Amino acid sequence: MLMLSCASGFALGRDVGYEELPHSSVTSLETCGQWQIDGQSGRFRILQAYLYGGTMLFVDMVRPNARGTWLEVARGFTFAELNNDHLELELFDVRCSPNGTNSIVVTGRAELFESSSYSFTIEIDGAAGTYQMKTTAQ
Repeated sequence: MLMLSCASGFALGRDVGYEELPHSSVTSLETCGQWQIDGQSGRFRILQAYLYGGTMLFVDMVRPNARGTWLEVARGFTFAELNNDHLELELFDVRCSPNGTNSIVVTGRAELFESSSYSFTIEIDGAAGTYQMKTTAQ
């Protein structure tokens, strides 16, 4: 965790939010787990994108639109710890597993540009709209 705190300390950039994600920059998309909230249901998706010289990670919750003709985003998640436009972070071995209804766990490894690396675990609670991230230096 110390490493991530230090990395954020000298990253002068800004956090890139889910709303800013240009779909043309998505390099990987994985469906993982289901959610059911307030009579609506859908799936979680893990998106990796190449932006600002590095890899960024996003998660969204999608559901069928009213006509059932395509998917629409119900909620999007960004991770300030990973998605800084000056970090030049590379992500490896990103995996996702369902953690019951409305929850998933995302794991992977991150490597700072020409620097150190760490592994991360993100627990996402779709119903609450929150996440918790843990990191371990490697």
